[in-house]
Order: sequence, then structure tokens, then C-alpha cells
Amino acid sequence: MVVTFGTRATSRSLGGILLVLLALQIRAAEPSAGDLGEVGRLPPVEVADVQKTFEVQQGFKLDLVAHEPLVNDPVDGCFDEHGNLYIAEMRGYPYSAEIRLPQQPLPLGRKDVCQVRRLVDANRDGVFESSTVFASGMSWVVSVCCFDGGVFVLAPSALYYCKDTTGDGVADIRQVVASGFGRGNVQAMANNLKWGPDGKIYFAAGMVGGEITIFSPDGADIQKLSVRGNDLRFDPWTRKFEPVNGGQQFGHCFDDWGQRYVCSNSNHIQRVNWPLHPLEHLSELPSNQPVRNFANEGPAAPVFRKSPAEPWRIVRTRRRVNDPEMKKRLPMTELVPIGFFTSATGVTIYRGDAYPAEFHGNAFIGDVGGNLIHRKKMLTSQGYSFSAAAARADDDVEFITSTDTWFRPANFINGPDGCLYVCDMYRETIEHPFSIPEDIKAKLDLESGTDRGRIYRLTPPGGVKTDWKRPADCSTEELVEMLASTNGWHRETAQRLLLERRDPLSRDLLRKQARQKDTPRAQVLAVRTLLLLGDEISCHIHSLLASPDSRAHWHAVQLGIDMLIQHPNYRSLRDRVLETASDDHYEVRGELALGLARLSGPGVDEAWVTMVLGRRDSSEALLASAKNRPVLIPLLMRRQIERSNLHNVEPKLELMLENLAQISGTRGDEAEIRNLLEQFLAADFPLSENHRRSLLVALGMGLRTRGKTLLAALTPDQRPAFDALCAAAIAQLPMDGVYKPSVELLAFGPVEKSVPALAAQLKPQSMPQMQQSVIVALGDLPGPEGSLAALAKWRELSPELRRTTVEILLRERARVDGLLAA
Repeated sequence: MVVTFGTRATSRSLGGILLVLLALQIRAAEPSAGDLGEVGRLPPVEVADVQKTFEVQQGFKLDLVAHEPLVNDPVDGCFDEHGNLYIAEMRGYPYSAEIRLPQQPLPLGRKDVCQVRRLVDANRDGVFESSTVFASGMSWVVSVCCFDGGVFVLAPSALYYCKDTTGDGVADIRQVVASGFGRGNVQAMANNLKWGPDGKIYFAAGMVGGEITIFSPDGADIQKLSVRGNDLRFDPWTRKFEPVNGGQQFGHCFDDWGQRYVCSNSNHIQRVNWPLHPLEHLSELPSNQPVRNFANEGPAAPVFRKSPAEPWRIVRTRRRVNDPEMKKRLPMTELVPIGFFTSATGVTIYRGDAYPAEFHGNAFIGDVGGNLIHRKKMLTSQGYSFSAAAARADDDVEFITSTDTWFRPANFINGPDGCLYVCDMYRETIEHPFSIPEDIKAKLDLESGTDRGRIYRLTPPGGVKTDWKRPADCSTEELVEMLASTNGWHRETAQRLLLERRDPLSRDLLRKQARQKDTPRAQVLAVRTLLLLGDEISCHIHSLLASPDSRAHWHAVQLGIDMLIQHPNYRSLRDRVLETASDDHYEVRGELALGLARLSGPGVDEAWVTMVLGRRDSSEALLASAKNRPVLIPLLMRRQIERSNLHNVEPKLELMLENLAQISGTRGDEAEIRNLLEQFLAADFPLSENHRRSLLVALGMGLRTRGKTLLAALTPDQRPAFDALCAAAIAQLPMDGVYKPSVELLAFGPVEKSVPALAAQLKPQSMPQMQQSVIVALGDLPGPEGSLAALAKWRELSPELRRTTVEILLRERARVDGLLAA
């Protein structure tokens, strides 16, 4: 077997990794007694010598801007409008003070030792010279986010709001905003609070979820929410929480246009589908996949580590390779000590303006176990305005590597100077305690390094400016101008301050900015800010749709749909939004397809059909919007006829028609079903006979979900035509090559004719695939006759076919009784 990962570097690294695996397998045959003697510990590198450990590509360098004792265990941070940096210090990692079964059976952790630091660069030289403990006495602080002169602090099981009103750098206000976030897995908790373009704060809710209670500023319960496998967003003013797509591990970010990305330990970058929608908008999607893999090289891509494998990791890997059960259970990437992403964290899109243009929009991901920082460049393809995939940006190397095994780049911060900042947790061991065998763990100190921590600035070859204008010192007019900044931090901070100040003078300035098509990012933020300030924005949605950038159209469609829900009589807006059914870009059409599920009235059905017959994408969203539209099948067929393309129906269109027929059957409206049957059974049915049969089968499948049958839905006038179709299907059964449509149709035919015709095909001369389909069809027929007919052929069936026969016999009590009687 040949495995291709897509790069020359990957093939070479894979070869080296396989050699390591072979060596481990050879050594695995040796006795494991005494291997604990190999578990030595590697020392830290002191601050004075740390620069010697780094290799940074393309002339960049890592400048140390804060380190212990000024900061400890940094895992996230945010700059306020004054340039102060708030840091989440997860000093309690990896243990908790309480027992957490099965991962921590003893109360090993220190209670409430985590805190938030405020770092200050008073002389504005780019290095932080002082810090204060802004808020303390919390457990597992994982994220901070600036708001209204304070910060939200995520410290599961709680989300706090902390604010300093006295100016001493220490919070004197602490409110519990929400509680109930899960703590079952220290590496799968809620994390990474990020300001969104819609003025809401988004965060990864992690894999452990929780039963959340939300509180008002005075402590009253205002909302309860169950979170499982999703992310969250909330309005910082009203504190209303909503679930959104997501549900991965430590890492969450936005790009410049509101597209969200997440990651997990072994899947280093994933794109969130429908990133700015609450889950209630997605509830009708047939199979809403919250995230999709995004890296060309695969989820657990190869990495080029420069640090040595820790001795304990080598011993553990050897044991895994020597354990047959573990070897079966674990992926290949976990059966080598190094070489692949196994601890990806902190995925962040670079949104600054200090680096060369080719770096803008790159993704930076830390691998805390591999002591490296990986860089991805975004790829686009036809029909995509957002990135369609991400590829390795640096051939043969990682963008940043260190020979220091204590270097733990856990997260990144887009800074006000246009640079990216690196949160280095700086720990001896970062591994989850549950994944290290107890005897090896006894040789280690999993809390070693809790008194250390470092913050680096990733500085470009030309250096960095430190004289940037502080948004806190800006007037309202300057803040509106800042929405057009080339630095994402400045745009976000300006929008936040405009919303916090609510200066009446801002509206006219924002309206002017909303008409500036030459700065589409600023245009989108201006329109969204006006909406949050209570302005009427329908005319500005027209302006967004006239933008030369399709990503502005994406926002316009979402905002337009929301407005049309409230004001369905805005005819000009409706017409303009529906015109995007023919937009050249996938995201725009997808947003409209999702929105059509919430719209009704003139033009909606035609827009739906235009999308299906045009690009035929966004099928999940299109199906969701078809749920309550019985006219779509006849309308779609009529438009296909008008195109004079009756018998050359593309597979995607055929599948869409079948899905619609099944939805109609599930809907169960008797008049609608009668009309569909009339069309499907008409002598002048415009599509092929196989298409006719497929549509009848799909309709029957939908009816079955409601406990109804296709036969019962037929009127007396329709029954002869259906019987004729079944007779034709029986006549075709001996033709192995075209058996499937006939077999599937007979699963909905009259039992007295379908059973003997189908059972006659259970013979050695028939293809195994055909016999399998026949048994399934016999099982789908109502009553015990079909399954018992399959049982009668038992001696002639292969072991696999016998298993299928048993499965259909066990579906109903009457069939089981027949089996026992046999």
C-alpha cells in the first residue's frame, strides 16, 4: 500500500518515523522490567539562554516581552484599549482540588490557585516591565476577554466578569456570569473567549459541555442551557447565551470576515460550518456537521520537531507497541514517540499588519507536546471566497522549533502593534495525567514549572512599531475611521468601544462608512454596529450587496434574511437578497439556502429551484429549506422540462428529487402525496423509468417513517398504474445489471406478488449483491411473509446473507414466532 500525504517533506519524515517504529517493535521484544531506569528528567532552560534554543524561519525572531516571575503559566490573553495585556494563568494544571472520575481518583490539585494578571508596558518600548494580580482565587483560568473597562474570565466551572474601578490594577468587582461548565477533562473544557463581528463573545465550549446557569449582574438566574458538543456565544450586555456550532478542544479563533476555526489534540485545524448562526437556525439541517477537517495533510499531520523525545515518552511508546490491545486501539500516530500532531492547540489566524502580505490570514498552531509552532497558508478554489483548505506553509521545517522540551506554545494573541504574541506555558510535562502509566508518572512531577511562564512577540525582520495610537485615546470619529484599519485588533477594539460608548454622534459617521464600498471589511463592521445601536439598516444591506467583495455579500444575506423575518414586506430587499441564488460564490449561496428555511412568500420557491438547477451545492441547507414547501418537486421538474433535458438528469439533481420525495412522505400531507403520486404514475412522466421508480421508493420511505405504506396512499385510480410498474419490475428481476430499482420498488409492492418474485432470486446463480438487496427488500415488506420466505432459502444462503436474514427476522414479534415455529 502506498500512503501519500502531499509533500516531499512529509514522505521523508514518514519514512524516518516508520524506522523509529520498527526500532521500537524490535526493542519491544525485550523484557520491560527495569525500563523505569530510562525515565530521566530534562532540565529547563533559563531565560538568559532561551534564545539559543529557537529556530525561526524567514528572518523572524521571538522577542521575550514578559517572563517569570512577572507571569506564570499563560494560556490565553487579551489587550485592552490602553495596551495593557491581561493574561489567564492556569497555575493549577493538570490537577483539580476535587476528585474527577475516572481521570483523577484523588484530590491531588491545589485549590483555587489560578489567576488573571495585568501586564503593563508603561514606557511603550514593547516590553512589559510590571504586572499586578488582577483577579485571583479561581480554579483553572483558561481565557480572558476585554469588555467595558474589565474582562470576562473563563474559569470552569464558572465565567466571571471582573473590573477595577479604583485604578490600582486589581479587580474590585467580580460577578459570576454563568456556572456549570464541565470539568471532567482538563484538556477538553470551555476556552478561548473571542469578540465576534456581530458584537457577541464566542468561545469553544469544549468536549465536556455542561449544564449552564446564567446570572444577571445582581445575581438572579436568567437562563439555563445544556451544552453538549457545541460552542457558545453570548451578548455581553444582555447576557443571553446561545449554542453555536463547534465542540472541539483547546483553540478557537476568527478570521477577518467572521469565519471560525477550532482544533483538537490530533486535528490541528478545523473549519466551523455556519460560523455565525445559533443552533436553532441549523436545527432542520438533515445532518449538521459542526466542523470539517481543513488541512490538506490530514488531521494528525506530520511535524518536524527539533527537540528530543522525552525519555518517559519513549518508554511509554515502547510499551504501547508491545501491547497488542493498545496497538489495535491507537492510531499509528500514537505508536511513535514523535513526528505527528498529537497536542495541537491555540489555532489562531494572523490578522495584523506588521508582517509581509503573504502572512496575512495564515493560521498558527502550537504543538505543545512537540515544542513547535506550525504555520498554515489558506487555499481557495473556484466558488469559494473564504478559504477552501489549508496547506503547510513551510516545507521541510516548522515555522518555529525549539530544542527546549519545556517550550509549550499553548496559545496566540493578535496584538495592537500588528504582531502575534505567543503564550508559552513553560512546563516540564504537558501530557494529560490519565495518558501516562502510573509507574512512569511516579518518576515525574506533572506540576513542575508552575512557577514559570513566558510571553513572546513574534517580530518580523523589519522590527515593530511601538508608537501605535491607543483606541482609549480616540474620539468617536477616530474610532469609526479605525474600522478600516489593516489591523484586526484595532478594528475589533474600535467596534467594541463604539458599542460601549454609544455616542449619538457615531450613527451618522457609521452610516457614511457603511456606504464605502472600497473598504468592505469596514463596511460590514459599520453595518453590524449600526444594527446593534438600533439603526434601520435595510439600505445598508443593499450597499453590502453592491460591494466588489463577495464576503460582504455573505454578511448581507445573513443580515437581510434576519431583517425580512421581522419585516416581510420589504419587497426591494427581498428581491435583491433572492437574486443571490445565482451568486458565483459558494458561501453566499449557502447562506441564502439556509435562510430560505426561514422565509416564505413571493420568489422564495423560484430562488430555491434556481440554486438546485444552477450550482447544485449547499444541499443540506436546501433540503432544510424544503421542509414545508410541497410545490418544489413539480416546480423543479417543470424547470427541468423547460431546459429540454428530460432524460439526462445529473446524479445530484436526481438525489435532490429523491430527498424531496422522502421529505414529502415524512411530512404526510395526504393531498400533497396524492398529487405527487399522480405525477409519478402519469403516462407522460417526463423523466426515465428508473427515475420514476426511485421517486416512488423515496416517497414510500418517507411514508414508512410515519407508519404508513405506499400502497395505502394510492387511490383506486392510481393503483392499476402502480401494479403495472411492479409487474415490469418483476419482469426485469432476472437482469442482474439493472436489478436495484426493481428490487427497491418491490419492497413497497403488494406482498402476494413481491414475495414470490423476490424469493425466486435467492439462488446461487444470482449475484451476491443482488441477493443481499433482495433479502433487505423482503424484510422491508410488511408482515412476516417476506422474512419467512428468505428463511426458507436458508440452506442456499452464504454466511453473510444468513446474518442479514436473521436481522430482518428479529425486527418483529410475528417474525420471531415464525422463526421459532420453523
